Amino acid sequence: MTSESKTEVFIIMLSHVTSPPRRPHHTKKIKENFRVPEITAASGNEVSASAVYNTLEDWNLVENVQAFGFDTTASKTGRLKGACTILEQKLERDVLYFGCRHHVFEIVLAAVFTKCKFTVSGPDIPLFKRFQANRSKINTQHFIPGINSTKVQEVFKNNLDDILISLKTAISKKLPREDHRELLDLSIIYLGGVPPGGIHFRKPGAYHMAKWMAKAIYTLKLHLF
Repeated sequence: MTSESKTEVFIIMLSHVTSPPRRPHHTKKIKENFRVPEITAASGNEVSASAVYNTLEDWNLVENVQAFGFDTTASKTGRLKGACTILEQKLERDVLYFGCRHHVFEIVLAAVFTKCKFTVSGPDIPLFKRFQANRSKINTQHFIPGINSTKVQEVFKNNLDDILISLKTAISKKLPREDHRELLDLSIIYLGGVPPGGIHFRKPGAYHMAKWMAKAIYTLKLHLF
């Protein structure tokens, strides 16, 4: 028989230099430690924070912690019950909060969505869901760049050329993820330009309230069509 209980795991990784190089040409030796704690799905942030703290104790690194890197969800940053808050209390000192720069943009987009009164149902955004479902009915040859709008022109009129140059320069670099490239492509098209690879539109992919880039991509596509 198999158990019906659900568990979650997360990875704790430590990467550090084992000994400083004595001479400039010496190669640094990097040591990596891994641990994959298993916690029950309903155990909450207290257990997650304790798992990290216990691991730090086992590795004799409690005093070495200087900052927390994290996404900006309430489960991490909640004032009373966030995992970072609990872990900081266990360390008994103030720690630098270093939020993921990608997730920081989520806060900005969330404010825009609130201002525009977007309807949200759980993790879904109904407008995005309808667009995804009806993608096959859209003629991708017929689109209207956002810069055609007088309101958009007013916003970008003094910086449009510089912005397009910056976007094209960014897209010429090696990008870690394809959604980065897609966002740059769509931004160029929205502003009336042509991306280096030409104008084409990808099939709408997965989206989630916690993925700011997916929301930005969907929003640009909705404006274009």
